[in-house]
Order: sequence, then C-alpha cells, then structure tokens
Amino acid sequence: MMLLRKTRPVSTARAWLAHSRVRLALPTAFSAFSTASTSAGPDVPPRAPYDVLFCGTDAFAASSLAALISQRELYSSLHVLTPADAGQKWGARRMRVSPVKQLALEHSLPHQQVPAVEDGGMAAYTLPSDLPLSRSSILLTCSFGHLIPDLLLDAFPQPWQRINIHPSLLPQLRGAAPIQWALARRLTRSGVSIQTLEKGKFDTGRIIAQTAFDFPPLKDAGFLEVQDAMAERAARLLVQTLSDLPTYWANSWEQDEAQRSLAPKLKSTHSVVQWSRMQAADIVARNNAFSYLYPLITTLHPAVEATSFRPVEVTLSDVAAIAHADLDAVDPAAAQAMHDAATQPGCALLSSALSALVVKTKASNPPHHLLVRTLKTAGKKSKRAQEWYAAYHDRAHPTTRMLIFA
Repeated sequence: MMLLRKTRPVSTARAWLAHSRVRLALPTAFSAFSTASTSAGPDVPPRAPYDVLFCGTDAFAASSLAALISQRELYSSLHVLTPADAGQKWGARRMRVSPVKQLALEHSLPHQQVPAVEDGGMAAYTLPSDLPLSRSSILLTCSFGHLIPDLLLDAFPQPWQRINIHPSLLPQLRGAAPIQWALARRLTRSGVSIQTLEKGKFDTGRIIAQTAFDFPPLKDAGFLEVQDAMAERAARLLVQTLSDLPTYWANSWEQDEAQRSLAPKLKSTHSVVQWSRMQAADIVARNNAFSYLYPLITTLHPAVEATSFRPVEVTLSDVAAIAHADLDAVDPAAAQAMHDAATQPGCALLSSALSALVVKTKASNPPHHLLVRTLKTAGKKSKRAQEWYAAYHDRAHPTTRMLIFA
C-alpha cells in the first residue's frame, strides 16, 4: 500500500509514453529475483497479453499506468479504477481529477470510480461487465489507498492474478508512506517491490519481483522529486515483470517477517522538531520527507520567565546542516556559542555572516548544527532569518541574545 498526499501532474507519466520504449531497450541494473528463490508450485501463470484492471490514484501510479499503455503487447484489455473525485483530499486541497483518471480519459480507457462512502465504498464496487475474467485476468493496484474487499479478490482466484506495486524493499516500510519514511530515516538503500495482494492486509504478500538501488535516487532531493524518480523505476519493473510473469512467479518468495518495518500514514506531529532527540541531519531529512505536506514546526519560548510574551508556533524552512568546523571558519562567535556546554539543544542565534539562524541540536560526531534561513510565525507571513529575528529579538536572552525553541 502507498497512500500519498500532494502529488504532481501527469507529466512524468506522459514522459513514459514518449520515451519508455527507448529506455526499456537499454541495459538495466535491476536484480528482480530472490537469490534463494524456489518454485511457487505447479500452477504457472499464462504469458501476456492480460486483461488488466488497474487501480490507482496519484502521479506515482500514473507512471506505471503510462508504462503499461506504452507496451500494447502486454494487455488485451485495460480498465481503470480510481477513487471518487469528491472523496480525494490532498493536504488542504481537494483534487478534482486524479492523475490516473486524467491518463485514462486521455487514452479513452474504460474507467470507473469507487462508489462514495455513503453508497458503500469499495464494498459496493462491481466489476465492469466487459472485463473478461479468466486465467489471463489481473487485478493490479498501485498507490490506490483502499483495502481490496475479499469478494473482489475472489474474482481473481490465483495469487499471481492480484498484484500490487510498492516503493520499498518489502517487508521493509510497509504502509502508506514508504518513500517519505525512507527519506526521514536517512536510508541509504531502498527499492521497489511487486507483491501479491492478501485478504485483509496491506503489503504482506509474496514477492514476485524486487529491485534495490542506492537511496535516495536523487541526492539532497525532497519527496516530490524522489517520488518521480522511484515512479520511473516502478514502471520499468512492472513492464519487465508482466513481460515474463511465468519466470518471475517461479522465482517468487515469501516475505521475511523478521525484517519488517512500518511506514505509517503521515501526521502533522511527525514534523514537530524534537531538538534534544534529533541531530541536525535528522531534522533536514524530515524536512525533505514531510515538508511538502507538513513543514517543520517548533515553538518559540521567551528566554526570560518574567515577561508578557507567550510561546508562539513557528514553522521552519530552507534548512541545512552545517559542520561545526565550517561554522567556526565563517562565524567563530556563533561556533563558540554553540560549543558552550551551557547552550542547550533548541537554543538559536542569528549569524549575519550566514544570513541564517544557527540552532543547536542533539550532539553528533562530527558535530553539526542546523541552519534555518526562512521562518514563519503562526498567523504571519514567511520571513528571511534576519528580518524574522529583528521582529522577535526582544524574546531573546538579554545576555547571550539567544532564542529558545522547544
């Protein structure tokens, strides 16, 4: 399962339609089979073409749909199912038409929408009458966001007839936000998996194909850019798998439960900075992972108790980690203040030399600090660090001139 929030248009998917045949002809570095694979049993999947019901929503899913559309030899028929337009909320905005639906309409593919919740939702969904049901029928989900009812799964009785595309090395990062949590946890290796759908569960099925690669695929990129790069890899793996499903199925394997980890749905609380528990690199990683939806947030407290000022909520953006040695070379006074044992995590001062706030974080080896170049107080406009500090310097400690975040 992968459920994303804000997404980009279908430009990535359209790029697939323009260039995928050329790219797919190039050598790849995918390792799609398990090194300890065994036969999955006597029941062997038929070869393409297939009658496909594609269930998806966002730009990540649209890239896989576009790749499938571009490989006409892989399907006899292609139907599309998306969540209802009115039911999609992506952050604070309502997305009227999902990227997958846009692509389906552009290519005149048969399309359905999940019934509204008040009409029964997925439990009330019925298969299109013109979708052939046979051993060559496949239920394919990708970033769909709905648990598939048992009755629908039963219409595709063989395990290899019901498959899902998931952007992680399952069983790692099961859940709604695998790319985001891979970024937030600073993973150096991740990948894409194609696995079977199981009744009443997400992301627990048999692995049909899997590819691993260095992560993130784009250095210092945020979630939206990384999502695009991983969508392309997922689309390639899907085409490769459907091009030789019998071989992939014969080399499929069960997930190792001992290796499982979770990637829960994002909440605003995940972007609250915990200064004493997070190193500078951790905070930057969370900014890259979550800020498209939930910007980093902290609370500014007055440095002196006997004051009329109240704590205020502040969001942070344009952040970076700076090594203590580099800070010392540019702003020795700031480096000395950060090095002082009396300076606690969350203490911040303005560095005019860097045009940024320097904030002390949890200790790291070698030591790093957080640079913040843009801040926004709740109810106010975003300001660059110098302008923001000028507005709130009266909350700083009268001697050290430091602000306190907590």
